[in-house]
Amino acid sequence: MSLSRCKGCGGEYRKGSIAVLFLQKGGSARTRVCPGCVKRGVLVVPELLAPVVKRVEKRSEAVEEAIRTLTTYMKAAQACADGIKDGYSRRAFQIGRVEGYESAIELLKKVGAP
Repeated sequence: MSLSRCKGCGGEYRKGSIAVLFLQKGGSARTRVCPGCVKRGVLVVPELLAPVVKRVEKRSEAVEEAIRTLTTYMKAAQACADGIKDGYSRRAFQIGRVEGYESAIELLKKVGAP
């Protein structure tokens, strides 16, 4: 195996590393340098990860109106269930309505976005 000359210090080396070398006359060059120069320098690494893309979900006005309406119905059913003290079956019916409205709202929030 032959010896190579380091582009940074001019010394000889057998096994080098590729680094970005900042030149005295200005600018930079990507070249192979000796292990001593690698230890003295700063490692410059390119970014390999893609940028994070944020997904913007915008629901249509009709879906927003349906969610508002169902929320109003759900609150009314909850108030009705809280007001019933005597009959268990009537209260359970109203609680079931509240849960149904909650499920419909969650479904619209999931599938309502384009």
